[in-house]
Amino acid sequence: MGSCERGILSYNTIRKGGGVHTEIMLPLHAPPSFSDHSALWNSVELYEKGELNRNIQKANRMIKEIRAQIGNLKEWIAGLLTERDAAPEKPPNPPTLQIF
Repeated sequence: MGSCERGILSYNTIRKGGGVHTEIMLPLHAPPSFSDHSALWNSVELYEKGELNRNIQKANRMIKEIRAQIGNLKEWIAGLLTERDAAPEKPPNPPTLQIF
């Protein structure tokens, strides 16, 4: 243990070994099975995997919608170019896009 210029103590934790005391403190409404470390950890991992899968599915839906909008834009641009060649003085109609 040493101290810095301000007199604040600092601790050397480099040589610190394994935990002296481990305890899982649960709220009263937690399932009793969570008092087992491995059961608690497995439950956390399942939740995180489920959350990850939901986020991936949401991202895939957004990608599908964006690709559809890109297709709509390509069609609109092609139509715009065709209209321009047919009647250059007519203003183009803007596309209807869904904004996220």
